[in-house]
Amino acid sequence: MKTAEEILAEASTMIAHIHNRTGMYIGSLARPGAADTLDAVFWLAHWFWYSIQDREAEHNDLYYAICERHKFSGLGFPDGFRHLNPDADEEAACRFVLAGWREIDGGLGIDISPEA
Repeated sequence: MKTAEEILAEASTMIAHIHNRTGMYIGSLARPGAADTLDAVFWLAHWFWYSIQDREAEHNDLYYAICERHKFSGLGFPDGFRHLNPDADEEAACRFVLAGWREIDGGLGIDISPEA
């Protein structure tokens, strides 16, 4: 059986893979709803990651601080982006979702480099 540290390493690697191999997880960034799917995949992976360490509050503080800074409160990354950019395409929404989660991962200390 894997140790907690080994499971955490697997969760961290999966998060890095989502960043670096996004298409493998959600398909085309231009597909309708791709940003919502991407955000959901990140939420699930991060839920697993922070649950292992009991760091949910830290994660949530980072997430909601980003939402507040962009002035879309609890809408979340995809809907918040669309609210502020109603004419933007799905790929732009996906890029915003990726940037938001990249910022969270930096704050949490998750290595998302391609080598991770």
